Amino acid sequence: MKIKSYPLFAVLTFCLLALACSPSKVSSVGGTAVNIRGSWNVTDVRVTGTDLKNLKITAFDEGDYSCFKGSVWTLQPSGNGSYSINNEACGSKLQSIFWSVDTKKGAEYFRFKKLSEGEKPNRVVDGYELEIQNIDENSMVLSSPVAFEGKTIYINYYLSR
Repeated sequence: MKIKSYPLFAVLTFCLLALACSPSKVSSVGGTAVNIRGSWNVTDVRVTGTDLKNLKITAFDEGDYSCFKGSVWTLQPSGNGSYSINNEACGSKLQSIFWSVDTKKGAEYFRFKKLSEGEKPNRVVDGYELEIQNIDENSMVLSSPVAFEGKTIYINYYLSR
């Protein structure tokens, strides 16, 4: 009896291509490719485009944007990853994510989806998108636009290795 392995071959081929083509390198300002994978520490979070007085912004449906200062983001080659928050004002949390880098209209974007325990990324519809403003081997700036009082302001995350 002969077993047809075409569907299995097709699935394996697709998986290998997806892993091989996973975008983990981003062009720096100088045009060189920078590997985004690894561990990143958020050293600062700043808001531009408005007065900060009485400003309350929730970032990533998690908490105040300032909670992410000091967070650690771990980006694995497979697209899996996590971020951990650990500060007095916001408490501690480890959040699993699935991440990617995409190019849209000439700009590069860091995208991620928050995952619950055992959840598959393809089952998660909602996610977050931050424009990569600047990147080199040791630092990165991600910018998140937010609609506020009829205009767009930006939360800028400064990361370093």
